[in-house]
Amino acid sequence: MSFGKFSAVLSAVVGLSVAMSAPVRAEETAEGLLAEATQLFSLRGENANYDRVIELTGRAEALAGSNRELKYDILTLASRAYYFKGGKTTSDSAKEAIYNTGMQKADAAKRLFANLADAHYYYAINLGRWGEARGITTSLGRRRELFRSCEDAKRFPTRAGTPGEAIDGFGPDRTLGRVYFKLPALFDGSNERSMQHLDIAWGRAPENALNGVYYAEVLAAEDQEVRACAILNQILNDPRGDRGYNPDRVPETVDEFALARALKREICN
Repeated sequence: MSFGKFSAVLSAVVGLSVAMSAPVRAEETAEGLLAEATQLFSLRGENANYDRVIELTGRAEALAGSNRELKYDILTLASRAYYFKGGKTTSDSAKEAIYNTGMQKADAAKRLFANLADAHYYYAINLGRWGEARGITTSLGRRRELFRSCEDAKRFPTRAGTPGEAIDGFGPDRTLGRVYFKLPALFDGSNERSMQHLDIAWGRAPENALNGVYYAEVLAAEDQEVRACAILNQILNDPRGDRGYNPDRVPETVDEFALARALKREICN
């Protein structure tokens, strides 16, 4: 065989080898990007790290190939990052677009594993915030979709194998409680149903300050200020303070303590 032919064969073999190994390397890169994004999300309250998480998960999604588990993890983290970003955004129109993208990421994850809770839950909370940004009266048509997403989150396990009902500090019940409180009575709104769900969320996950804040608000609306103020005082008088109350969600807890203080000023003597 001439050198020229040998070189051509060698190039073809090397090219085939590269082509065959590319998906493996791409998948590893996606895993690396997901690991970096996960670490940054733990620091989401600093320096707008949520934007970096969104960027990294976008790149990772494009490289994940056919690995459904990996892609699911990427998409659910992206949905969480969009949800967090929406909470740091002031314009309602911008919020609406951000939460809509968060829903899209969660919906794509649901199509991969419809029997896991995570994507149903992150879809629900993005949908709830989308409705608030859009306006309650103009988003009433999607309320049952939100109910269904929360109930699906409760009945399926999470990707980690834990009960879906307990995700994010019994977040499905917290979300349902908030929605029932916010909806008009003619469109399924009910303080009684709200309290039922929030009693579960606060009773089982008092380390999530938002459970208590939401519960106190509906209790006050039902002229149960004494009970509401007791809940707010339990949160605000915790010796660990807002940064130690729940170390896994410090950025959210800081904001929730501010909500608790404002509500206490409004309803408590």
